[in-house]
Amino acid sequence: RNKNEELKKITTTPFARSETRFITPVTVNYKDVGGLTNNSFVLCDSPGFEDTSEPEVDIANGFGIIKAIKGSKSAKPVILISY
Repeated sequence: RNKNEELKKITTTPFARSETRFITPVTVNYKDVGGLTNNSFVLCDSPGFEDTSEPEVDIANGFGIIKAIKGSKSAKPVILISY
């Protein structure tokens, strides 16, 4: 069972359709993942590109991602690709 209630906002599907419509932040405490400090970091689930939506949605998502990155103290992208 997961202790982090914020993860309930994250959904997945085995089908070829998008589940994420907007950037969804999840705060992770280092101690919850085996760390030694009380600090935390934020992971963001974001919409993909060329999803099952219209091109206009891709453009809007791109602007939203850029705005979120510019507004953060630091950002390190993690890209997951299923092949």
